[in-house]
Order: sequence, then structure tokens, then C-alpha cells
Amino acid sequence: MKSRALLLLAFLTLWVVQVKGQWSITAVDTDFTIDFDNTVAGVNEGVFAGSGFASNPTTGQLYADAWAVFGMSDGNKDFGEEATDGDFARGASPGGVTTGGIYAFEVESGNFALGVQPGSSDFTPGWIGLKVQNNTGQTVNFIQFSYDLWVLNDQDRANTFNGEFSFDGSTWQPIQQALFTSPELKDDPAVWEKTTFNLGGFIDVDIADGDYLYFRWYSNDATGGGSRDEFAIDNIVLKMSKTVPQIADIDINSDVVDVTVCQGTSEADAIAALAAQITITDTDGAEHVVDLSWTIDSYDANTPADYTATGTFTLPDGVAQT
Repeated sequence: MKSRALLLLAFLTLWVVQVKGQWSITAVDTDFTIDFDNTVAGVNEGVFAGSGFASNPTTGQLYADAWAVFGMSDGNKDFGEEATDGDFARGASPGGVTTGGIYAFEVESGNFALGVQPGSSDFTPGWIGLKVQNNTGQTVNFIQFSYDLWVLNDQDRANTFNGEFSFDGSTWQPIQQALFTSPELKDDPAVWEKTTFNLGGFIDVDIADGDYLYFRWYSNDATGGGSRDEFAIDNIVLKMSKTVPQIADIDINSDVVDVTVCQGTSEADAIAALAAQITITDTDGAEHVVDLSWTIDSYDANTPADYTATGTFTLPDGVAQT
């Protein structure tokens, strides 16, 4: 008998996957936080060290897809583009620097923040952008957003540092509650000062599951001259929610009218003469017809008088009272 040797070949296919990052919000009514001291998936790897933006970041770097930086002399870094040197990677510092660029500023002992030193050819104007994805599994329409803005006011020039938002990453809308301008006259001695911005409810469109929302901080020279102050963003907190429509209007003029009944008419018959339904409109513009339940205060069928009837109704599903 002849034996036959079978040669089995195993083919191993290696797939190289490029990690894509953005700030992923995975649950409604839950605070998600970026503090630059702890890893946030898709946002930063470990304690931020001012070492740039990479698609597969090492410790101390930010995810390239989550962040954009425009207005540097070394060019613009859009969402998804890597930048790991020059203006985009100035390292860590306690402040007091003079070279323009992106830093990890230590605004308090052991507390690092995403910072920038503007210069004559850097960040004047310029902006830092953050990309957020709704992965809650729901459509959301209400945002609560807060952040700390740290300023080292060590120069006699005022600069703006204003918050804005976008639904496409290119068309931006200012947030009136997030406007800021640093003082023109420097502090002596200058120390890091914090301003906390708490924003909420400033979007009026639905963000579907999987869609994006963008925030940016836009800066430019304001008043004064010479060198510029340093700025840093920290403790960014975002919560997405879904609000239900509220009552916007009750159409009593069309549906409810005064009625006259004869003396001796029972309370039940008097109520039957009143409107049985009423129309309400919610904040989404939808109309709802609801049933009314009436009561008449101190009604006496044998005493002629004007009586006040009070009607109540139950809110339809999905509508809340303001």
C-alpha cells in the first residue's frame, strides 16, 4: 500500500486597520468628559504631552481624526490629518512661552490642558476644532456642553477665544454664551486663571444616530499690541439628550365658547352643552385633539347666575407640559 502525504497550507491574511477617532457619545443623559489627563477613546492617548496629532497615537498625543487646528504658520491641520511636529507639537510647559503653537499647558500642578500660544503668524486668526459623533442609538436634539478656559494673561494684548458649533465641520455658528476676550492689560504676576462655560439647549435640529456635531474655539487679536496671552481648554463635558415636544398653544377661542342653559338644567346636561374636545399645538408644530373633562364650581340648577366651568385634559403621548 502506498501512503500519500497531504501538505496543508494555511494562509494567514493580515489586515492593517487604521484607527479612526472622534469623540463617541454612546449614551443619552450621560456626562462624557475630556480632561487631557486620562485616555478618552478616539480623542487622546494618556496624559496629553503636546506631542501632536496622529491616526494611531502614542502616549501624549491626540487622535488626528478628532481634532482640527487652523491658522498656524506651518499650515492647517484638518480633521483626519496627522501633524506631529512644528507648530502642532510644541510639547509640555507650565506657560510663559514665546513660540507660537500647540502646547500641553500644565495649568495646575499635575493638570494638563490643550493649549495654544498665539503669535504674529500663528493662530491670529486661528481655531481648534473637536469632532463628536452621536452613537447613542437615538436621535438627539438637546445638548449640554461645558468646558474650562484657562488664560495666562502675561501680555498687554487682548485676544478673543470664542466657542462655535457646526453640523458639517465647515459652516460655523457662534455660541453667544461662549464669547470671551482676555484682558488687554497684563497681570503682574501672571497666573493661570480659569473661566467655566456652561452651555445647553442651543441646537434646534435633530442629530440622528451616527451623525456628527462639531465644536471649535476661534481666536484672533482684539486690542493692544505686542505678544499674546496663552490659552488652554480643559474639562470638556458633553451630554446628549432627547427632549419631547412641549405645549406651545391651546386653541380655546375656536373650541370653547360660553353657553346658556335654561333654569332647571341639570349639571350633567349643562356640561354636555360645552365643547367635548380642544386642539393643542406642540413645539414641533403638530396639532393634537384632546378630550375635555368639565367641572362647574358651585352649580345650582335653580339659581340663575354666571357659572365658571373648568376643563381639564390628558396630554397625548410624547408631549410634555412646559
